Amino acid sequence: MKLLIFQYLNLSNSENCVITFFSLWENIISVKANLSVIDTKPFYADLQGFVDLLRNTTLPSLIYTHLLSLFNEVLCYGSTLALQDVLPEEICSLAHSIVRFVKDFRLLSEIKVRNSRSSCGFIGHDCALIRDYSLTPTITSTIQLVDQSYGDEDPDPIQYEVDKTMLQRMALLVLKSIAVTVKEMRCDSSDSSIDSSDYNAIQDMQIVERSIRDVLKKLDVFIRNTLEFHPETPFTKMLIHLFSEQDDYLVESMVCTLDITVGIVYRNSMYPDLIPMLNPIASFVEFLKVVTHDSDVLLDYLVSNETCFLLYLLRFLKYVRRNWSRFLETCQMSDAGGSRGLDDTMRVLLRLRMQISRLVSRSLFPYNISPVLRLLEVCESLYEELHRHLKGEAVNKARTISVFSDTRKAEVWIQVDNIIDLDPHFGYGQTETEFLKFLDQYAEKTILLILLKTALLEMTCI
Repeated sequence: MKLLIFQYLNLSNSENCVITFFSLWENIISVKANLSVIDTKPFYADLQGFVDLLRNTTLPSLIYTHLLSLFNEVLCYGSTLALQDVLPEEICSLAHSIVRFVKDFRLLSEIKVRNSRSSCGFIGHDCALIRDYSLTPTITSTIQLVDQSYGDEDPDPIQYEVDKTMLQRMALLVLKSIAVTVKEMRCDSSDSSIDSSDYNAIQDMQIVERSIRDVLKKLDVFIRNTLEFHPETPFTKMLIHLFSEQDDYLVESMVCTLDITVGIVYRNSMYPDLIPMLNPIASFVEFLKVVTHDSDVLLDYLVSNETCFLLYLLRFLKYVRRNWSRFLETCQMSDAGGSRGLDDTMRVLLRLRMQISRLVSRSLFPYNISPVLRLLEVCESLYEELHRHLKGEAVNKARTISVFSDTRKAEVWIQVDNIIDLDPHFGYGQTETEFLKFLDQYAEKTILLILLKTALLEMTCI
């Protein structure tokens, strides 16, 4: 097959032959084929020899895209590899090769994801492209990148197109390769045969960590430059919007970033900057924005077998339970320090918990969802405990002011400012009715302000 690609691609119908062969190969390896690991192993054992084709920038775009799809099917992380305790050696070798090609051979710098409109070739003029890079919940599907050239020699500007399918598959392939490498490294570090004083083993793991960091940085630059995201756009936000139109890619990418983060924390990595870069909580918050905070979408993902969302949600809720303070901090940062981000996120989870509970009570859920339901209940309990604490703090601070009169409003707001982020000087010269009316205007936006108003009303009765 490599001989055909290198020497006979110019023959009539040779491209169709290559594409058909890759499609057949992918279908045989696919999890959906229901073949055993022993049966499929001969079909991916020597696939590492094809990795060097990824550096061949002369391949037609459609063949290159099918090649990426084949590699992605072998590294079936969300559906298979993430669930295995010990990964096959051939899979690990393939992941290592891809990581090495990105790090040492500038794979992401050489790949051509932009093509001139006149030479679309195998992509075609009707291919799915990107037009709008704004980070809104919906993304339109086409863009034309125009080369601003002037002069009489070329009166028609050259138009460029971004092959979004190729971009998605390359980004997902790199993420999967990193996730496999981290999982293998985590298994090695927990091996009882490796002593903490084994200097060589520790050095090897640190080298792997450094390689992972370099590859993630290169992937960040690759996506940012290709789609022209703002320089300050978080990496997780770019990933969510890159895969927002492809459900299976989207969920699997979130599983990868979550597992990479957990693996790095488990190892006490020497590169702590990777944790905020891959922040899985920020990914989830952005994901909820993309689905417009609709719990029905999450329920559909859980019921459907088209994605690995069950695995993702189970692992994410476990991560939230262990890192509740980080969850609170990230949700607040998503709302510029306010509490709306937390309330919006928890509202979706609480609705999802109630929907699942109703289905379970009627024996309508298609499988045993109890582990997820228990974790949702734990998150709900932590959320309620947080609000009980905030309410108690609000009442205690309000009761420190014995008189609620027009002359003490500034002092009231000074006390209130220790609880919520509002102007401490607001309310000067207003009547008590006007002051409470102001609280009414904001009470619908956050539960905390409702609790504050209640505390102030209780204080007037003291």
